[in-house]
This record gives sequence, structure tokens and C-alpha cells, in this order.
Amino acid sequence: MQRLAATALGEIGSEKAIAPLISVLQDPDPEVQRLAAIIALGEIGVEEAIAPLTTALQDSNPEVRELATHALGAIGSEKVIAPLITALQDPSSGVRFSAVEAIRWIGPEKAIAPLIGALQDSDSVIRDEAFTLLGQVSAASIESASNELVEFLQMSEDREARGLVTSVMQRTQSPIATAALVAQIDTSTEASSNRYFAINSLTTQQHHLQNLADSQDLLKTLSEVALAEEEPNFIRYGAFLLISSVNTPEALSLLNTYQSEFLELVEANYAANLPFYLPEPINQTSSPNPLRDEGTLVASSNLFGIITPSSSIPQGASPVLQGAEPGDARQEVAARLDGKPAVCRFEWVADRWRRCQG
Repeated sequence: MQRLAATALGEIGSEKAIAPLISVLQDPDPEVQRLAAIIALGEIGVEEAIAPLTTALQDSNPEVRELATHALGAIGSEKVIAPLITALQDPSSGVRFSAVEAIRWIGPEKAIAPLIGALQDSDSVIRDEAFTLLGQVSAASIESASNELVEFLQMSEDREARGLVTSVMQRTQSPIATAALVAQIDTSTEASSNRYFAINSLTTQQHHLQNLADSQDLLKTLSEVALAEEEPNFIRYGAFLLISSVNTPEALSLLNTYQSEFLELVEANYAANLPFYLPEPINQTSSPNPLRDEGTLVASSNLFGIITPSSSIPQGASPVLQGAEPGDARQEVAARLDGKPAVCRFEWVADRWRRCQG
């Protein structure tokens, strides 16, 4: 009977029902609590219900906590952000997922730091959902969280979470974010996949390339990685691509000083067909890269789609470019480069590598 009363009160939807529903919410029967929290208080959606629903987040029954979280999200007020952030720490994955979904309804802009923390959740579904929501946040909001992202990258012991943050950081513009990504590339104990993501986060954004151009120390670090024979070949080649894209006197000096070593690296990549984005060179006089697609470029003679953190490093992947048919993209590259490897669009490489001649 009490359950039916709670349902009826919720369906009426009047604010007059709030007081009796809050009373029902104290009932020890979890089924009545569920109806009161979800069907009634959530559907009526008034701020008066926030306090009792927040209290319900401490209930011993995880189903009650999950449904209370759902109801808080349905209310939609900014005042529910704090209890939802608390719910992100709940031992039940169902409650945590419900909290992330509630944040989606209210707007992820209001919970960037908690979503960054959720990237290292033990549940992969929650991690992926948090990553998706961070991708929906405005660039300005992500930029405002640069310090939190850098700190997370430096402190987290979760390898997969660091990979997710590395991909999010391609949207940041601050020099500290650029430096953190270079440091990740330079960390030999970091997972190779995360170092790969760091390279691509830098190569796909002009603001990161400009930050590299403004820092001799970062360029020197990248040159040391590129020249380190003990490093994986694709990490060395990625560091070389970043140096080649900068076109400052300092970068050209590094390239010329180690010309033979770098040309050997280019030749080795040509033979292995390593999958990397080709940065749009800054301060270069040649025409724009024909492979640009919403800021994303592709390196090597094949075209590769965006590599997400959950993807493995592709070997011999099918040629794909977002926003273009692979065949059309290849034809455009061939027309612009006259059939030469895509890396030939770098002036330094074009002037020195034999495969770019003639």
C-alpha cells in the first residue's frame, strides 16, 4: 500500500507531495525508497528533495544509492553537483556510473576535475564515459583544467588512465601541458602506447608545436629521444617528426647537426611504414598539408584514423582518414607530393632524403 501511495504521489507531480514523499523515503523497505526517490522526487524535480536524496546516498543498500543518484541528476540543479561528486567515490560501480550519467545531464563543464579523477576508475565503462564527457567540454574549460591534467599525468599510477589524460591534453594550449607531454615521451619506463599517444597529442595541434618552437629545452629533449638507439624506433621517429615540424633556427640546427642519424631514422620508418600523424609544419613556406582534417594530419605514405586510448598501436592498419574517402585522400596526397612519401612535405627532409628527389 505504501509503495502504491508513493507511486501515485509521484505521478501527481505536485510540490505538495514532497513532504509525504520525504517521509516515505525514510521507510526501511528499499523498494518503497526506490519508488519515492526515482519515480516521485526525481520526476517532480524540486530542490527541496536534494537534501533527503543526498542522505539516501549513505544508505547501506547500493540499489537505493544508485536510484537516489539518478533522481539527483533528474533534478538537474547545480546544487546536486556536490553530492554527485561524492557518489563518484561510491564502492558500487552502478552508483558511480549513475553519477557520471547524471553529470552528463547537468553538464560536464561543472565537474571537470571529478571527471578527470574518474578516468582511473576500476570500471572501464565508467572510464570511457568520463573520457567521452571530457571530450564534450569546451576547449576553454579544458584549458582551465591544465594544472589538474598535468598533476594527474605526473601522479597517477594507472597506466590506462595516463593514456586517457594524454589524449585529453591535446586540447590544452598551455606550455606546461606541452612540457608534460614531452616529459612523458622522454620517460622510458612509461608504457610505449602512452608515449605514442603523447606524440600524437603534440603533432595534431598547432599550439603545442608553437610551444615547442618557443622552448630550446623541449627541442633538446626530443632530439635526445630521437637519437637514443635503445628507444623503440617508432618513439624515435615521432620525436623526429615533432622537431621537423617546428622550423626554428634551433630545430634546424639540431637536424643539421645529426643529419645522417635523422635521415637513417626516416629511411627506417619508410621501410616499416610506422603509423604517425604528420604535423602541419609551422613557419614553412610550402603550401598547406592536403591531409588536414579538423586539425588532424597523418604521417607516412598510408593514412591512419585517430588512434584512441583503447586502441593498440596499429601495424599495417587499413588506410582511413576521418572526413574523407581513403581513395580520394590518397589521390590528393599523390597529386600534391607527386607520389613521394608524405614525410617529403617537410622542407628539411625534401631537401636531403633521396626518396624525395627527382
